[in-house]
Amino acid sequence: MSARVTRVLRLMKTIPLLGSAVLVALAASARADDARRIAAKSIPPKYHWTGVYLGINAGYGLGKSQTDALFSDASGGSPLFATGASSKLDGAIIGAQAGYNWQSGIWLIGLETDIDATTQRATTAYFCPGTSCNPTLAGFDATVGIWQRQKLDWFSTLRGRLGATVMPNALIYATGGAAVAGISHVGTIFGSSLAPLLDANGNPVLDGNGNPINTTASATAGLLTHTTKTGWVVGAGAETRLIGNWTAKIEYLHLDFGRDSIGAANPLNQTPLAVGLNSRITDDIVRIGLNYRLASNGVAAPVYMIPARSYRTPVEAVWNWTGLYIGMPVTASAGRRPMRSSATPAWARRSLQPLPHRRPTA
Repeated sequence: MSARVTRVLRLMKTIPLLGSAVLVALAASARADDARRIAAKSIPPKYHWTGVYLGINAGYGLGKSQTDALFSDASGGSPLFATGASSKLDGAIIGAQAGYNWQSGIWLIGLETDIDATTQRATTAYFCPGTSCNPTLAGFDATVGIWQRQKLDWFSTLRGRLGATVMPNALIYATGGAAVAGISHVGTIFGSSLAPLLDANGNPVLDGNGNPINTTASATAGLLTHTTKTGWVVGAGAETRLIGNWTAKIEYLHLDFGRDSIGAANPLNQTPLAVGLNSRITDDIVRIGLNYRLASNGVAAPVYMIPARSYRTPVEAVWNWTGLYIGMPVTASAGRRPMRSSATPAWARRSLQPLPHRRPTA
Protein backbone atom coordinates (compact mmCIF):
# COMPACT_ATOMS: atom_id res chain seq x y z
CA MET A 1 0.00 0.00 0.00
CA SER A 2 1.36 3.41 -0.93
CA ALA A 3 2.24 6.07 1.61
CA ARG A 4 -0.50 8.37 0.32
CA VAL A 5 -3.19 5.77 0.88
CA THR A 6 -1.83 5.16 4.39
CA ARG A 7 -2.07 8.85 5.28
CA VAL A 8 -5.59 9.09 3.93
CA LEU A 9 -6.64 6.13 6.03
CA ARG A 10 -5.07 7.68 9.14
CA LEU A 11 -6.94 10.96 8.49
CA MET A 12 -10.20 9.09 8.10
CA LYS A 13 -9.62 7.44 11.50
CA THR A 14 -8.66 10.74 13.21
CA ILE A 15 -11.68 12.76 12.08
CA PRO A 16 -14.30 10.42 13.68
CA LEU A 17 -12.37 10.45 16.94
CA LEU A 18 -12.38 14.26 17.04
CA GLY A 19 -16.06 14.34 16.12
CA SER A 20 -16.90 11.81 18.80
CA ALA A 21 -15.09 13.89 21.42
CA VAL A 22 -17.05 16.98 20.42
CA LEU A 23 -20.34 15.08 20.48
CA VAL A 24 -19.53 13.68 23.94
CA ALA A 25 -18.77 17.16 25.24
CA LEU A 26 -22.02 18.55 23.78
CA ALA A 27 -24.05 15.68 25.25
CA ALA A 28 -22.51 16.20 28.69
CA SER A 29 -23.33 19.91 28.54
CA ALA A 30 -26.91 19.16 27.49
CA ARG A 31 -27.32 16.66 30.31
CA ALA A 32 -26.02 19.23 32.80
CA ASP A 33 -28.48 21.84 31.50
CA ASP A 34 -31.33 19.34 31.76
CA ALA A 35 -30.31 18.42 35.30
CA ARG A 36 -30.27 22.10 36.30
CA ARG A 37 -33.69 22.67 34.77
CA ILE A 38 -35.13 19.61 36.53
CA ALA A 39 -33.61 20.71 39.83
CA ALA A 40 -35.07 24.19 39.40
CA LYS A 41 -38.51 22.76 38.67
CA SER A 42 -38.33 20.42 41.66
CA ILE A 43 -37.92 23.31 44.13
CA PRO A 44 -41.44 24.04 45.46
CA PRO A 45 -42.73 27.61 45.09
CA LYS A 46 -42.53 29.68 48.27
CA TYR A 47 -45.60 31.34 49.81
CA HIS A 48 -45.38 35.07 50.37
CA TRP A 49 -47.26 36.53 53.31
CA THR A 50 -47.56 40.14 52.18
CA GLY A 51 -51.13 41.34 51.75
CA VAL A 52 -54.54 41.91 53.33
CA TYR A 53 -56.33 38.94 54.88
CA LEU A 54 -59.71 38.12 56.40
CA GLY A 55 -60.58 35.19 58.63
CA ILE A 56 -62.57 33.54 61.39
CA ASN A 57 -61.54 32.03 64.72
CA ALA A 58 -62.86 29.90 67.57
CA GLY A 59 -61.45 28.76 70.88
CA TYR A 60 -61.82 28.71 74.64
CA GLY A 61 -61.16 31.28 77.32
CA LEU A 62 -60.03 30.77 80.90
CA GLY A 63 -60.92 34.06 82.57
CA LYS A 64 -60.65 35.21 86.15
CA SER A 65 -62.52 37.85 88.12
CA GLN A 66 -61.10 38.96 91.45
CA THR A 67 -63.90 40.99 93.06
CA ASP A 68 -64.01 43.16 96.18
CA ALA A 69 -67.49 43.92 97.57
CA LEU A 70 -68.15 46.86 99.91
CA PHE A 71 -71.45 47.32 101.76
CA SER A 72 -72.14 50.81 103.09
CA ASP A 73 -74.95 52.92 104.54
CA ALA A 74 -76.61 54.64 101.62
CA SER A 75 -77.95 57.46 103.77
CA GLY A 76 -74.66 58.47 105.35
CA GLY A 77 -72.02 56.77 103.20
CA SER A 78 -70.30 55.08 106.11
CA PRO A 79 -68.84 51.64 105.33
CA LEU A 80 -70.54 48.68 106.98
CA PHE A 81 -68.82 45.53 105.74
CA ALA A 82 -66.23 44.46 103.15
CA THR A 83 -65.70 41.06 101.57
CA GLY A 84 -64.40 39.56 98.33
CA ALA A 85 -64.12 36.48 96.21
CA SER A 86 -62.35 35.09 93.16
CA SER A 87 -64.34 33.43 90.41
CA LYS A 88 -63.65 31.79 87.06
CA LEU A 89 -64.88 33.30 83.80
CA ASP A 90 -64.62 30.24 81.55
CA GLY A 91 -66.35 29.72 78.23
CA ALA A 92 -66.17 29.37 74.46
CA ILE A 93 -65.28 32.18 72.06
CA ILE A 94 -65.97 32.70 68.36
CA GLY A 95 -65.21 35.65 66.13
CA ALA A 96 -63.53 37.13 63.09
CA GLN A 97 -60.31 38.96 62.28
CA ALA A 98 -58.74 41.08 59.56
CA GLY A 99 -55.20 42.31 59.08
CA TYR A 100 -52.25 43.13 56.87
CA ASN A 101 -48.83 41.46 56.67
CA TRP A 102 -45.64 42.80 55.12
CA GLN A 103 -42.77 40.37 54.54
CA SER A 104 -39.13 41.18 53.88
CA GLY A 105 -36.84 38.19 53.63
CA ILE A 106 -37.71 35.82 56.46
CA TRP A 107 -39.12 38.63 58.64
CA LEU A 108 -42.75 39.63 58.87
CA ILE A 109 -44.51 42.57 60.49
CA GLY A 110 -48.24 43.06 60.51
CA LEU A 111 -51.31 44.62 62.08
CA GLU A 112 -54.42 42.67 63.07
CA THR A 113 -57.78 43.51 64.59
CA ASP A 114 -60.42 41.07 65.79
CA ILE A 115 -63.75 40.88 67.59
CA ASP A 116 -65.08 37.84 69.47
CA ALA A 117 -68.29 36.94 71.25
CA THR A 118 -67.94 34.77 74.35
CA THR A 119 -69.95 32.64 76.74
CA GLN A 120 -67.56 33.40 79.61
CA ARG A 121 -69.51 34.04 82.80
CA ALA A 122 -69.41 33.56 86.55
CA THR A 123 -72.01 33.67 89.32
CA THR A 124 -71.04 34.88 92.78
CA ALA A 125 -72.73 35.91 96.01
CA TYR A 126 -71.53 38.22 98.79
CA PHE A 127 -73.07 38.45 102.26
CA CYS A 128 -73.10 41.02 105.05
CA PRO A 129 -74.09 39.94 108.60
CA GLY A 130 -77.28 41.45 109.97
CA THR A 131 -75.38 42.92 112.90
CA SER A 132 -73.39 45.04 110.45
CA CYS A 133 -75.84 45.85 107.69
CA ASN A 134 -79.10 45.79 109.73
CA PRO A 135 -78.10 46.84 113.27
CA THR A 136 -81.60 48.13 114.05
CA LEU A 137 -83.05 44.67 113.57
CA ALA A 138 -81.55 43.19 116.71
CA GLY A 139 -82.91 39.78 117.49
CA PHE A 140 -83.86 39.05 113.89
CA ASP A 141 -81.99 37.05 111.29
CA ALA A 142 -81.58 39.97 108.89
CA THR A 143 -78.60 38.96 106.77
CA VAL A 144 -78.02 41.13 103.70
CA GLY A 145 -76.42 39.90 100.51
CA ILE A 146 -76.01 40.36 96.80
CA TRP A 147 -76.19 37.74 94.06
CA GLN A 148 -74.44 38.66 90.82
CA ARG A 149 -73.83 37.06 87.44
CA GLN A 150 -70.88 38.67 85.69
CA LYS A 151 -70.44 37.98 81.97
CA LEU A 152 -67.75 38.85 79.45
CA ASP A 153 -70.04 39.53 76.49
CA TRP A 154 -67.40 40.35 73.87
CA PHE A 155 -63.88 41.59 73.40
CA SER A 156 -61.86 43.14 70.61
CA THR A 157 -58.13 43.72 70.10
CA LEU A 158 -55.87 45.79 67.90
CA ARG A 159 -52.43 44.18 67.79
CA GLY A 160 -49.12 44.36 66.03
CA ARG A 161 -47.44 41.14 64.88
CA LEU A 162 -43.72 40.43 64.53
CA GLY A 163 -42.75 37.06 63.11
CA ALA A 164 -40.29 34.99 61.13
CA THR A 165 -40.76 32.28 58.51
CA VAL A 166 -39.19 29.22 60.10
CA MET A 167 -40.14 27.17 57.03
CA PRO A 168 -41.03 28.29 53.49
CA ASN A 169 -44.78 28.05 54.19
CA ALA A 170 -44.92 28.52 57.98
CA LEU A 171 -44.20 31.29 60.46
CA ILE A 172 -44.14 31.97 64.18
CA TYR A 173 -44.94 35.35 65.66
CA ALA A 174 -45.32 37.43 68.80
CA THR A 175 -48.20 39.86 69.14
CA GLY A 176 -49.39 42.60 71.45
CA GLY A 177 -51.50 45.74 71.62
CA ALA A 178 -54.72 47.22 72.98
CA ALA A 179 -57.91 45.44 74.05
CA VAL A 180 -61.49 46.44 74.84
CA ALA A 181 -64.34 44.39 76.30
CA GLY A 182 -68.05 44.60 77.06
CA ILE A 183 -69.05 43.29 80.50
CA SER A 184 -72.55 42.85 81.87
CA HIS A 185 -73.77 42.48 85.47
CA VAL A 186 -77.14 41.02 86.41
CA GLY A 187 -78.20 40.33 89.97
CA THR A 188 -80.29 40.99 93.03
CA ILE A 189 -79.62 42.76 96.34
CA PHE A 190 -81.70 41.16 99.06
CA GLY A 191 -82.26 42.54 102.55
CA SER A 192 -84.82 42.82 105.32
CA SER A 193 -87.10 45.44 106.79
CA LEU A 194 -89.56 45.66 109.71
CA ALA A 195 -93.23 45.29 108.94
CA PRO A 196 -96.29 44.83 111.17
CA LEU A 197 -97.61 41.33 111.51
CA LEU A 198 -101.03 41.10 109.89
CA ASP A 199 -103.87 38.72 110.53
CA ALA A 200 -105.96 36.93 107.94
CA ASN A 201 -108.07 40.04 107.43
CA GLY A 202 -105.03 42.22 106.92
CA ASN A 203 -105.23 43.90 110.30
CA PRO A 204 -102.18 44.39 112.54
CA VAL A 205 -101.69 41.80 115.25
CA LEU A 206 -101.35 43.41 118.71
CA ASP A 207 -99.47 42.18 121.72
CA GLY A 208 -100.83 42.04 125.30
CA ASN A 209 -100.11 45.72 125.80
CA GLY A 210 -101.94 46.69 122.63
CA ASN A 211 -98.81 47.38 120.63
CA PRO A 212 -98.47 46.07 117.06
CA ILE A 213 -96.22 43.08 116.62
CA ASN A 214 -93.48 43.62 114.04
CA THR A 215 -91.70 41.03 111.95
CA THR A 216 -89.13 41.07 109.20
CA ALA A 217 -90.07 41.15 105.54
CA SER A 218 -87.97 40.57 102.46
CA ALA A 219 -86.67 43.70 100.80
CA THR A 220 -85.04 43.22 97.39
CA ALA A 221 -83.73 45.40 94.56
CA GLY A 222 -82.54 44.44 91.10
CA LEU A 223 -79.14 44.95 89.53
CA LEU A 224 -78.54 45.36 85.80
CA THR A 225 -75.63 47.26 84.30
CA HIS A 226 -73.21 47.15 81.37
CA THR A 227 -69.66 48.46 81.24
CA THR A 228 -66.99 48.82 78.55
CA LYS A 229 -63.41 48.38 79.70
CA THR A 230 -60.09 48.94 77.93
CA GLY A 231 -56.86 47.07 78.58
CA TRP A 232 -53.92 45.39 76.91
CA VAL A 233 -53.10 42.07 75.28
CA VAL A 234 -49.94 40.03 74.56
CA GLY A 235 -49.48 36.62 73.02
CA ALA A 236 -47.81 34.40 70.47
CA GLY A 237 -48.81 32.02 67.71
CA ALA A 238 -47.92 30.01 64.65
CA GLU A 239 -49.44 30.08 61.17
CA THR A 240 -49.03 27.86 58.12
CA ARG A 241 -50.27 27.85 54.56
CA LEU A 242 -52.83 25.16 53.74
CA ILE A 243 -53.60 25.52 50.02
CA GLY A 244 -53.77 28.46 47.66
CA ASN A 245 -54.20 31.61 49.73
CA TRP A 246 -55.72 29.79 52.73
CA THR A 247 -53.74 29.70 55.97
CA ALA A 248 -54.45 28.30 59.44
CA LYS A 249 -53.17 29.55 62.79
CA ILE A 250 -53.16 28.71 66.45
CA GLU A 251 -52.46 31.38 69.04
CA TYR A 252 -52.47 32.15 72.74
CA LEU A 253 -53.49 35.57 74.09
CA HIS A 254 -53.41 37.03 77.60
CA LEU A 255 -55.84 39.91 78.08
CA ASP A 256 -56.03 42.31 81.04
CA PHE A 257 -59.03 44.64 81.28
CA GLY A 258 -58.05 46.33 84.53
CA ARG A 259 -60.70 47.26 87.09
CA ASP A 260 -64.42 46.93 86.43
CA SER A 261 -66.34 48.93 89.04
CA ILE A 262 -70.10 49.16 89.46
CA GLY A 263 -72.46 50.36 92.18
CA ALA A 264 -75.99 49.39 93.23
CA ALA A 265 -78.39 50.24 96.03
CA ASN A 266 -81.28 48.74 98.01
CA PRO A 267 -83.25 51.54 99.68
CA LEU A 268 -85.88 49.04 100.89
CA ASN A 269 -83.52 47.45 103.39
CA GLN A 270 -84.09 48.50 107.00
CA THR A 271 -80.79 50.32 106.78
CA PRO A 272 -80.69 51.82 103.27
CA LEU A 273 -77.92 49.92 101.59
CA ALA A 274 -75.32 50.73 98.91
CA VAL A 275 -73.09 48.06 97.42
CA GLY A 276 -69.92 48.64 95.41
CA LEU A 277 -68.28 45.86 93.36
CA ASN A 278 -64.75 46.31 92.10
CA SER A 279 -63.43 43.48 89.86
CA ARG A 280 -60.04 42.84 88.30
CA ILE A 281 -60.69 40.87 85.09
CA THR A 282 -58.09 38.89 83.13
CA ASP A 283 -58.47 36.31 80.41
CA ASP A 284 -56.26 33.63 78.88
CA ILE A 285 -57.50 32.28 75.57
CA VAL A 286 -56.33 29.67 73.08
CA ARG A 287 -57.92 29.75 69.65
CA ILE A 288 -57.50 28.49 66.12
CA GLY A 289 -58.13 30.58 63.05
CA LEU A 290 -58.61 30.30 59.30
CA ASN A 291 -57.45 33.18 57.06
CA TYR A 292 -57.75 34.00 53.37
CA ARG A 293 -55.23 36.45 51.90
CA LEU A 294 -56.29 39.02 49.31
CA ALA A 295 -54.18 40.94 46.84
CA SER A 296 -53.85 44.69 47.31
CA ASN A 297 -56.54 45.33 44.68
CA GLY A 298 -59.00 43.10 46.50
CA VAL A 299 -58.90 40.13 44.10
CA ALA A 300 -57.41 36.77 44.83
CA ALA A 301 -53.65 36.93 44.85
CA PRO A 302 -51.56 34.45 42.83
CA VAL A 303 -51.17 31.09 44.52
CA TYR A 304 -47.38 31.25 44.42
CA MET A 305 -45.35 34.39 44.83
CA ILE A 306 -41.57 34.35 45.21
CA PRO A 307 -40.38 37.00 47.68
CA ALA A 308 -37.50 39.29 46.94
CA ARG A 309 -34.26 38.15 48.53
CA SER A 310 -36.00 35.14 50.08
CA TYR A 311 -35.38 31.55 49.06
CA ARG A 312 -34.11 32.71 45.68
CA THR A 313 -32.56 30.00 43.53
CA PRO A 314 -28.97 31.06 42.62
CA VAL A 315 -28.70 32.24 39.02
CA GLU A 316 -26.08 30.34 37.03
CA ALA A 317 -23.45 32.57 35.45
CA VAL A 318 -23.52 32.83 31.65
CA TRP A 319 -20.33 31.57 29.92
CA ASN A 320 -18.09 34.39 28.75
CA TRP A 321 -15.42 33.78 26.09
CA THR A 322 -13.30 36.79 27.00
CA GLY A 323 -9.86 35.94 28.47
CA LEU A 324 -6.48 34.35 27.95
CA TYR A 325 -6.38 30.68 27.03
CA ILE A 326 -3.67 27.98 26.58
CA GLY A 327 -4.00 24.79 24.59
CA MET A 328 -2.44 22.57 21.91
CA PRO A 329 -3.78 21.96 18.45
CA VAL A 330 -4.62 18.56 17.06
CA THR A 331 -4.43 18.53 13.21
CA ALA A 332 -4.24 16.16 10.31
CA SER A 333 -3.40 16.78 6.64
CA ALA A 334 -3.26 14.91 3.34
CA GLY A 335 -0.75 15.82 0.63
CA ARG A 336 -0.36 14.66 -3.00
CA ARG A 337 2.64 13.78 -5.15
CA PRO A 338 3.05 12.15 -8.45
CA MET A 339 3.52 8.44 -8.30
CA ARG A 340 3.80 5.64 -10.69
CA SER A 341 1.58 2.71 -10.88
CA SER A 342 1.05 -0.09 -13.24
CA ALA A 343 -2.40 1.33 -13.65
CA THR A 344 -1.08 4.73 -14.75
CA PRO A 345 -1.66 5.32 -18.47
CA ALA A 346 1.34 5.58 -20.74
CA TRP A 347 0.56 9.15 -21.71
CA ALA A 348 0.50 10.11 -18.03
CA ARG A 349 3.82 8.35 -17.38
CA ARG A 350 5.44 10.24 -20.23
CA SER A 351 4.15 13.53 -18.88
CA LEU A 352 5.75 12.78 -15.57
CA GLN A 353 9.24 12.07 -17.06
CA PRO A 354 11.77 14.84 -16.37
CA LEU A 355 12.97 16.74 -19.40
CA PRO A 356 16.39 15.67 -20.69
CA HIS A 357 19.29 17.95 -19.92
CA ARG A 358 20.56 19.68 -22.98
CA ARG A 359 23.98 21.15 -23.25
CA PRO A 360 24.18 24.61 -24.61
CA THR A 361 25.67 24.81 -28.10
CA ALA A 362 28.61 26.90 -28.87
